[in-house]
Amino acid sequence: GSAALVTTVYDLTMANYGLERGLNDENCATSYDDVKAYTPAWAEQITGVPRAQITRIAREFAENADKTHGRSMIIVGAGLNHWYHLDMNYRGLINMLVFCGCV
Repeated sequence: GSAALVTTVYDLTMANYGLERGLNDENCATSYDDVKAYTPAWAEQITGVPRAQITRIAREFAENADKTHGRSMIIVGAGLNHWYHLDMNYRGLINMLVFCGCV
């Protein structure tokens, strides 16, 4: 036999979030404080929301989803979709639900 490299669905998902997976890619963040795409530091510059708060909310939501076996939910009003490109917010919310096993 010979060795074969395997890529899991988890690896493919994480590749989209720029996490360093030991592949020595200079485009990947090595910490949450790196100002690279999709890190809390990057989001802080765009949104003005402190990176510590972004990380805290994400962890709290994931912890609740774990404790309730995916019974977390997000409730938003219809007003969210009245703004240009706000469908991206819906996509972000749906992704959070999917990644935490709530869908």
